[in-house]
Amino acid sequence: MASTPFRFLDLPPELRNSIYDLVLCAWSPPEPRLTRVNQDLESYTPFVPLLGHHKFDTAILLVSRQVSHEAIDVMLKYHLFIRVVTHGVNLCHLLSAWEIPIVAIGKATIRNFKGFVMSYSIKIQGASPVPKNHFIVLQKDFPLFCESLNWLEPSPESFEHRVVLCNPFRNTTSSSYLGVAKQTLLVQPYRDYLSRIASFKLEGNICPALARDVTEQVKQDPHLEPWSLLEALNRVKIYGDELFQDGEYIKALKMWKKSTMQMIGLAGSPLWQRIKATSDPSDALPYHIADIVFYLHLNQVAGLIIIMQILKSQGNLEQARKYWPILLEALSGSGERFFRLATAYRVLESNLGAAVDCIKIAELYLPGNQDIQAEKARIAAWAAGVET
Repeated sequence: MASTPFRFLDLPPELRNSIYDLVLCAWSPPEPRLTRVNQDLESYTPFVPLLGHHKFDTAILLVSRQVSHEAIDVMLKYHLFIRVVTHGVNLCHLLSAWEIPIVAIGKATIRNFKGFVMSYSIKIQGASPVPKNHFIVLQKDFPLFCESLNWLEPSPESFEHRVVLCNPFRNTTSSSYLGVAKQTLLVQPYRDYLSRIASFKLEGNICPALARDVTEQVKQDPHLEPWSLLEALNRVKIYGDELFQDGEYIKALKMWKKSTMQMIGLAGSPLWQRIKATSDPSDALPYHIADIVFYLHLNQVAGLIIIMQILKSQGNLEQARKYWPILLEALSGSGERFFRLATAYRVLESNLGAAVDCIKIAELYLPGNQDIQAEKARIAAWAAGVET
């Protein structure tokens, strides 16, 4: 006797929703993996940062039209997706240093996805319309992303920020899901972490009063206590030293890298100029902070060399060599310095490999810079001459 086939759609809606939740919403922790950064030709770089990815299987969305509509409705409620697009700045190394997990990266990858609750565009004035980054993050990871933007180089106030709230539930039975409470949740990270941004627009499916309040707050000056900053840096220094002494080299490197990126971003902001102007000269506060940042830079170099030595002793010389560009990057936080160093190598015709490495790193720090692109072409011509 033939068995009766199982009919998924005969299950009660509540049980089907539980299954959708289990399949689409019970995600494993972010899994680090190497992700190529060349989303567009203009943003190509051979240096590949380690990004954390949320992974989940969407095959159930292809079962049938009804199952797809029901499953998407559940998925979008449990996971509020936020699209981020940048112009004139590549944030991949910021995502890596702050360990901000992403769902997907690359315009081609997410072109047809319609489930965003918010679209966030960051554009430096005069930048190319071709995006440097196009990626998706979850709302639960968005506060950390906004916090990291405080240390963007140049500082966040140098960019135009445009936020558009969307309603992917508009034509569903959950059309009122994104009420004022959910809207407030989505825009709260802007309140908490962004400031001094004159060019900030908040529009779309949002309560006008809420949009007005958030915009006014984002444009205000932040309050930063300089001595608190110094104490925080000292704590990073002490804890990083402890990790390093215990052999936790990678953890120590991540901590030092994150703190130095913070200070590099702060140093390029008007806020740092005000701190220096209002500090008591007898306290020498800026110099104390600079000393610690310099110490953290040196520790990054020392840690990288130790990792290279360990890999070499284990017979992994090629793996050790992959840390060379990261070591060069840690030696200086300035793309301008690497640009000048690459030019010097070319002029002296002393080290083609070093010139190539330096101009690549300069390109990371100053993406789209015309002088760097011109120097890159000159170095390429030098390389072609050497080959012939």
